[in-house]
Amino acid sequence: MAAQKITSRRLIVFTRYPRAGETKTRLIPTLGPQGAASLQKRLTERTMAQARRLRLMLELELEVRLPDELEMARKWLGPDLLYRLQGPGDLGLRMQRAVSEAFKQGKGQVVLVGSDIPELDSALLARAFELLDQKPMVLGPALDGGYYLLGLTKDQPELFAPGNWARSRPLLQTAGKYGLDARILPGLRDLDNKEDLACWKEAKQRRSQTISVIIPTLNEEKNISRTIDQARAEHPLEVIVADGVSEDNTLDLAKKAGALAFTCQRGRGGQMNAAARLALGEHLVFLHADTRLASGWSKEVLKILARPHTAAGAFTFKLDNKSPGLWLIEKTVALRCSLASLPYGDQALYVKTDLFRSVGGFRNQPIMEDWDLIKRLKQKGKIRISPLPAVTSARRWEKLGIWRTTLVNYLIPAIYMLGGDADLCYRIYYGSKTTHNLKSKEP
Repeated sequence: MAAQKITSRRLIVFTRYPRAGETKTRLIPTLGPQGAASLQKRLTERTMAQARRLRLMLELELEVRLPDELEMARKWLGPDLLYRLQGPGDLGLRMQRAVSEAFKQGKGQVVLVGSDIPELDSALLARAFELLDQKPMVLGPALDGGYYLLGLTKDQPELFAPGNWARSRPLLQTAGKYGLDARILPGLRDLDNKEDLACWKEAKQRRSQTISVIIPTLNEEKNISRTIDQARAEHPLEVIVADGVSEDNTLDLAKKAGALAFTCQRGRGGQMNAAARLALGEHLVFLHADTRLASGWSKEVLKILARPHTAAGAFTFKLDNKSPGLWLIEKTVALRCSLASLPYGDQALYVKTDLFRSVGGFRNQPIMEDWDLIKRLKQKGKIRISPLPAVTSARRWEKLGIWRTTLVNYLIPAIYMLGGDADLCYRIYYGSKTTHNLKSKEP
């Protein structure tokens, strides 16, 4: 698990592993066991995306509390979180245990949230911590009379006594009895009953055409601003830049261009996974920093991914240098895509977010992560190639020579398919050891 910084704040998310028949049980008569579990999965992933966005704004620990299945949860939600068991007892006792342990470990502010609040976002979570700078308690009431968020600045076990913890009004009355001045957040709807599903369906419909563009970077200050500008011209929901500890001004330029940008452990597969965990769009486009998309790309993504039996797509490979030798390279890539349905990352891969997460995302490796993902996605459906071009910089061919670069480009997949590991492929491709163990703050 990724190392965690020691901070004075902790956000604790209570959730369950989405096992059919054991989660969102009150919704099983309406959605069925698998449908209820799928809803739990989507709600938790959305909550964790907002929590990770909060971690870009504030120094804090993110902890996930579950009744069981910690290792399965780590594989599902990612290695960058604290995972702990809720332990025995009713919900009040389990919440008290989580809060008490946090304060015993030296935390100064603890916020506890559920995972079934569709409207909960990073701004509201940030507001909760901001209010804890002013008052000893903050409460987010749910519209059904319960509450979706509780924040404290010290351990208050009396709040979790039987009869006190289950509803917001008794909780506030108990707080007043013990002299706790609480600040109140806006009321939100949690998703527990059949009647609550309408708001979720409406929100899902609004998100159905949303796209998150993900750009992994390393020392791309010459390209990043233009790439972001061109992507944002078609109004995707967001552009997320995962920077692998660049030594130039890439990160600042990405932020100035309007992207949600952060640094994380170097390694393209891991960088794109870290960004995907933040993504709120229903579709993901993975774009290299030196690749330009054609006008109309966003409509093309939505059109292709809506086709039946489609797992993923990519654009037609083009280079920004039209020399005869490079023209031949474009044709060989087109042939590979036609015969083997095997596009690479420089063709801007795109996939529905749910499917990307269900297959486990990219392998955390420095090279061949695109090839590996496409191989797994091909088991789920067709890989379709759009006629629209993705125009990639020819700088590598220009620097190293057309035929040497082409030879290496064919040698690397062959070595990988024969069992060579990604680090070996990286050394051959780049002529140096991988540096994907460099780390920085992860969302």
